[in-house]
Amino acid sequence: MLIVFNVLLFISFLSGVNSYSSTGYEIKKLQNRLSYLTEENKKLNLKVAESSSIVTVENEFLDKYFVSAGTPEFLQINQYSQK
Repeated sequence: MLIVFNVLLFISFLSGVNSYSSTGYEIKKLQNRLSYLTEENKKLNLKVAESSSIVTVENEFLDKYFVSAGTPEFLQINQYSQK
């Protein structure tokens, strides 16, 4: 009877160790995922800041009654105009 109890206790111990070790792997996997998502969040925040700064500058120009210059047109220089 004591041997059966010890065997059951040992099996219970192995089961507990196995579940704790698999939980450790899951925690490590989730920590890696959290690190990846944190980096992606930083990149997205930088893109948002860049985009909003351009919009802010454009709005300041419009508030000061600046107008868009449009696309510039350049004159063609030919050989006759160089003389």
